[in-house]
Amino acid sequence: MSLPHLWRGRRGLLSAGLTLLLLLAALSPLLVRADARTASSGRAVAAADNSNGWERVFAAPAYPNGAPFHFYGMTFVNRQVGFAYGGDEWTGSAGPGRIYRTRDGGKTWTLVLSSGGWKIGMACADEQNCWAGGKQGRVDRTTDGGDNWTQVRTYTWVGMGDTPPNPQPTPTPFVAWIRSAGITTDGSTVLFGATDNTILRSTDGENFYNYWPPLNWWIAAWSVTCPTANICYAGQINRLILKSTNAGVKWEMPAYVGPPENHDHCLTAEFPNPDPSEAGVQRRYYGLSFLDEKYGWAVGSCGSLFRTVNGALGWQAQNGNISPQTQFRRVQALSRTSAIAVGGTEPNPQDPSLA
Repeated sequence: MSLPHLWRGRRGLLSAGLTLLLLLAALSPLLVRADARTASSGRAVAAADNSNGWERVFAAPAYPNGAPFHFYGMTFVNRQVGFAYGGDEWTGSAGPGRIYRTRDGGKTWTLVLSSGGWKIGMACADEQNCWAGGKQGRVDRTTDGGDNWTQVRTYTWVGMGDTPPNPQPTPTPFVAWIRSAGITTDGSTVLFGATDNTILRSTDGENFYNYWPPLNWWIAAWSVTCPTANICYAGQINRLILKSTNAGVKWEMPAYVGPPENHDHCLTAEFPNPDPSEAGVQRRYYGLSFLDEKYGWAVGSCGSLFRTVNGALGWQAQNGNISPQTQFRRVQALSRTSAIAVGGTEPNPQDPSLA
């Protein structure tokens, strides 16, 4: 699935939905921009012939050994300033992760960080202050808009790896792999979702501690978003979306998402496995977007597309006849009744490059 190019639309970043489309394109080594009219029509096509308003603006170079670079995410601070980031394969060691920056709405991109493993989640308080997380729990911070970066400290707790977890008040270096990032609307709290059912939290920007949800050990937090200064949501798997009302100090699950059968994998016949629990594709919530503390959308693998109007107390399926092979990767709430979700239909949704 992944390629290393950036694409853009000839009219530039004219809507929130357009930023979202850029994000989807960034799951490859390409960066793209699209005409806002193309975005509103629901047709997101990145084609070499510039059809539907897309044009390629940047191709990230491969690593010295020939391994490709993959963009895994994109974060825009405003209409002009944004970052695109990624690295090599999930388990690869071809080279360091990278962060590219644009200051002209995606027209041009500059490498601002090449360090550590792949990067996959970023949160920005403003143009100057951003945090990027990725492989093996590493978090890098900039306080000058990306010109300089420093690695900050990340901690978990002794005993968190026990079954069941038995956390002790002694911090130990955090090594789980980060999968997502979020920040409260006042910029006071930064969160990173990670594997092993962990969510890192910091209020000083320098020290991140594992504030773990009290649910389902060994699950990743695939998406994190905070629509207010206190309300935050984290997407996990199956029927699980968590909520915090105190900026990530504690987490709960207000209601299950979808019907009981969503506890199971999809496409089990298409992708059999000797271990029935490993057959098919796991339901993961890769994207969350809330207009405010009540109205929001959740999207993910297995064609998952859900909406809540009451702060996650209930979820309504919005996916109609969408194929379970569709993997939605991002969603952007536009109003209380509309949103844009982007994704693709993979020949093999179990492709490890999508892990």
